[in-house]
Amino acid sequence: MKAHIPAKAALSKQSKQAVKEYVDSYEKDCMRRFIKMSCAALHDDEIDPFGPKKLARYIKKITQLAETQDEILWWHLDQLLIDKLGLPFEREKEG
Repeated sequence: MKAHIPAKAALSKQSKQAVKEYVDSYEKDCMRRFIKMSCAALHDDEIDPFGPKKLARYIKKITQLAETQDEILWWHLDQLLIDKLGLPFEREKEG
């Protein structure tokens, strides 16, 4: 069953663009903050701390992964992290 949305309730093109810009900005902020936290954690490791060069390589690689258009990226990451390395992640849902 499809719901009917009255024309007066639909978002204008300007509103849709504003929402898209907000979402894109929010995603970039989240990604930047995640990378900062992971860099701090990797640098703070007592046994094998990452230095500036290794952190720069990490940032470059994670940025490349985040920008990839590979539709089965998450499947590949699940194979590596869960199956090969045995890390306790939940598998990504298919579809």
